[in-house]
Formats: sequence, structure tokens, C-alpha cells
Amino acid sequence: MLRTVLVSAPLLVLVSGCSTSPKTRTVAEIVVARAKRPAPPKGPPASAASSQGNLDHEQRMQQVRELVSRIKVGMKRSEVEAIFRHKDGGIQHTSLTLYYEDPEVMVEVPFESTGGDWSRENRVNGSVRVYRSLPHLD
Repeated sequence: MLRTVLVSAPLLVLVSGCSTSPKTRTVAEIVVARAKRPAPPKGPPASAASSQGNLDHEQRMQQVRELVSRIKVGMKRSEVEAIFRHKDGGIQHTSLTLYYEDPEVMVEVPFESTGGDWSRENRVNGSVRVYRSLPHLD
């Protein structure tokens, strides 16, 4: 987002970053630098299963089912989340987690509570369910 700032004298801004010494730059220099940046990509974020292109829903469901077939009982939550990165935005239960894969594909994975609720060490303890659903925004 670009904001216009009116000042009568050059306004110096302390810019800190990865370098060892901070730099001072004028607001005009910052505005010019930001204008030169490439625009961020548009569209949904990429996930492990988002190579959907122009697939119809049944093809998309089949693609997600193929990913689900890699999930085995005893697999850690961290391993599952390497496959499905987008948790559903609705209410989550400690015994299962819902993952949303665009468009309209929900993946329900049951976990036991080794290491405590929501631990990356939780392990899959049952069948994974795939069904059609819009994301929940509870």
C-alpha cells in the first residue's frame, strides 16, 4: 500500500535490515524503491496439492486422494502437515484436524495426543476422510 506524505523538509527514516549497520534514507528513496519491486503473485497460495490448473472437481478429489494415500497410521502430525499445509479456518478438535485444499476439498485426519494437544509429535490413529466442503470460517 502506498501512502502520500507531505513534508516541507526531507524526512529521514532509519532503515534496519539484515546488514550490520542501519541506513538512513529519505521517504522519497523508500517510495521509489518500493515502486520498483515486482508485484506479489495473485491467486491462492501454493500448497503441496495445488497443481490443479483447470481440473474439474472429481479430478481434483482424485488428486487429493492420491496424496492421502501417502498418509499412514502412526505418521507424525509434522509429516502430514508437509503434505497438507492449509488448516481449515473453522473450529478444530484435538482428536482430528481438518485441512482445506482448494477448491472445495476437505481432508479430515484423526490424531492421538502424544506430546500434548496440537503437538508436531501427534500421530495419525485412524482413517483419513476426504470430502467436498467449502472452508469454515468459525
